[in-house]
Amino acid sequence: MKKITILFSIFILIFEISFSQSTEPKSDEKPNISVKGKILNHGTFTSIYLDNIMNEIEIGSSDLKDDGTFKIEANIAGPDFFKLRLDEYNYVILIIEPEEKIKITVSTDSLFKPEISGSQSTELLYKTLNEVDKYDKKLSEIQQQIEAEKATYVENIFSKNDNSLAGLFFINQITNTEIKDKMLANLKAKYPDNSLLNQFLAESEGQVEETVEKVAIGSQAPDITLPSPEGKDISLSSLKGKVVLIDFWASWCGPCIREIPNLTAAYAKYKEKGFEVFGVSLDAEKDAWLGAIEKHKLVWTHVSDLKYWDAPVVELYGIEGIPHTVLIDKNGVVIAKDLRGEDLNKKLEEIFK
Repeated sequence: MKKITILFSIFILIFEISFSQSTEPKSDEKPNISVKGKILNHGTFTSIYLDNIMNEIEIGSSDLKDDGTFKIEANIAGPDFFKLRLDEYNYVILIIEPEEKIKITVSTDSLFKPEISGSQSTELLYKTLNEVDKYDKKLSEIQQQIEAEKATYVENIFSKNDNSLAGLFFINQITNTEIKDKMLANLKAKYPDNSLLNQFLAESEGQVEETVEKVAIGSQAPDITLPSPEGKDISLSSLKGKVVLIDFWASWCGPCIREIPNLTAAYAKYKEKGFEVFGVSLDAEKDAWLGAIEKHKLVWTHVSDLKYWDAPVVELYGIEGIPHTVLIDKNGVVIAKDLRGEDLNKKLEEIFK
């Protein structure tokens, strides 16, 4: 969730100004706060806890009833920040003052959009966060549009000037492999003795030689373990037993975005038959990554280390441009690469017929 970044900054600010006071529960005093409500879509969660954020001490807990209702009573020494949590990754931040009786209704699908009453500070926190998020989304959309326009501009320029050495300075911004390969071939023929060009070609060829056996059709796909949007590590190998399309993409990649409608339709058609998409983003900004996922309603598995072209998966899979896809079977064996559009549809129809 993109708002986690905002809340993390809040936590850091709290540390810097030493805002927190001791709020350890005192067993000899009566509860002076209560938090009750309902957790929608709580699934397998059976308990809920209230922790002080600063010292991570649990000050209260409650069982979750079958309908998701709960009530926690506790004692605090003064106003402070607390975490109402189901587990490490699923929680709501509360700002509680003594004598407050808070009511909350929230879904595990949208933990940062709770319905809150009984705490003016917490109500203000989430009202502001959700309004600020609207601006973040607008900014992300503008950034994605600019990145896509930039990539399109560069590709248009050097598709018409594919024998100019100037293209070498923009080669890594060209995601269209056809344009890129043609440019490099033309430059190699026109400038066979150019040292910078030859160094680039040697490095590129060396990377391909090192990785070709790892991702060759018929070989076992190298495993990938990266953080999900929620920060939980997810491995490609955890999807064994499904036909998986490893989709290397980014929010700033115009061709990647243009492929989304086709990929979305394919996923909806075959997911119940054992098809999964493992989206590996080469984004550098978390807000842009999460914004694209939300905007385009990308409901499959997503991971990223947010290292842009420095991500280890780039070298591991020999990626020279995106979009880049690798299709693997139920045993993790590579069966096709760079399938998009109708080619992807035909391959999936062949597999799931």
